[in-house]
Amino acid sequence: MDFIKKYKNIITAILIIVLIAFIMYLMIINGYIIPTKLEAEKYEVKGVDVSEYQGEIDWDKIKSQGIDFAFIKATEGSTSKDNCFDTNFSKLKQMEDMLVGCYHFFSFETKGEEQAQNYINVVGNVENDSSLIIPIVDIEYYSYYKKAKPSKEWVLEELQNLLNKMEEQYRVKPIIYTTMEFYNDYIKGNFEEYDLWIRNIITKPDLEQKEWKFWQYTGKGRLERI
Repeated sequence: MDFIKKYKNIITAILIIVLIAFIMYLMIINGYIIPTKLEAEKYEVKGVDVSEYQGEIDWDKIKSQGIDFAFIKATEGSTSKDNCFDTNFSKLKQMEDMLVGCYHFFSFETKGEEQAQNYINVVGNVENDSSLIIPIVDIEYYSYYKKAKPSKEWVLEELQNLLNKMEEQYRVKPIIYTTMEFYNDYIKGNFEEYDLWIRNIITKPDLEQKEWKFWQYTGKGRLERI
């Protein structure tokens, strides 16, 4: 009987631990717990990145909450344009002391130069626009490509073609945004002359041989009006 009782107690303890772990997991993925928050708060300069999925944004309210810059989605692939880009870009350019960068979501289905041209067509000529930081290329696994990873040779070539065309247009090297997984698979050891915006929502990024310039520490940040 003592053995059965002890066995039941062990099973109960395991179930409780699993339940607590599951609750913690749900709170993390829904943004109620941000594991990196304390580390991220050590940095004085903070920004947000948004797309049409955030809907209409009260940028004055966002800025009042200590936000110094915004990265807004402009384009995706060779033809797609973010539905909120014009509104967000227009409002942000009118704000004093609020820097804005425009990012492109890289597609594994079209040529890099075609994607760069889409970005240039949408963002336009910003040579005399001090509100724009620099162009940004968001490259990461998505959809089907999370399992069927694209050819490394193709990715490196087409990403370089896109970066070259952007740099030719805007006279500055773009920032590369990526995840830790994609960085280790493709970017590491390549594109050393480009600044990195890295996503790691579990810990502060450690790229070993290279420093990052921007860190996305959560995908579930919460601010008023966004």
